[in-house]
Amino acid sequence: MASILTVKRFLIQFEKTLGLAINKDKSEVFLTKSVRRRDAIVRSLGCKVGKLPFTYLGLPISDKLLRRVDCLSLVDIVIDVTSRWNGMNISMDGRVELSRAMIIPMVQYWTSVFSLPTAVSNLIERRMRNFVWGHLENRKKLWAPMEESYNA
Repeated sequence: MASILTVKRFLIQFEKTLGLAINKDKSEVFLTKSVRRRDAIVRSLGCKVGKLPFTYLGLPISDKLLRRVDCLSLVDIVIDVTSRWNGMNISMDGRVELSRAMIIPMVQYWTSVFSLPTAVSNLIERRMRNFVWGHLENRKKLWAPMEESYNA
C-alpha cells in the first residue's frame, strides 16, 4: 500500500506542477490475482480495474509469456507490407531499403519490450529474406541470365 500511496502523491505533484490531470474515467489499474487489498488499492487510486491481456500502443500486454498467437498482428503487418510491395517492380536495393525503413523498425519496437517467440522470429526473417531476394510465395523469381538480357 505504501507504493500505491507514493504513486498517488507523484500523480498529485505531477498535476500541480504541469497542470495536467490524470483522467480517472479513462485510467485503469492492472492487478495480478496474487495482489492483496485490491479494493483498497482501487479506492485509493480512484480508477477502475482493467483486465489482462490488452493491447497498448500496438503491443499485447499480458501477465503471461508472449505466445505465437499473441504476435499475429506483427506477422500480419509484415506479410501485408511485403505482399503489397511484391507486386511492384522494385530493385534489390529498393527492397533492402524498404525492409530497413519499414519492417525492421516494427520488429525492433516489439523486441524493445519483450523477446519474440523463435517461431515468430523465424517466420518474419524468412518473409523478409524472400522479399529482399525476390522470391514470391515460395516460388523463386525467374531471373534472365545476363547475356540474354543484353542481347534482347
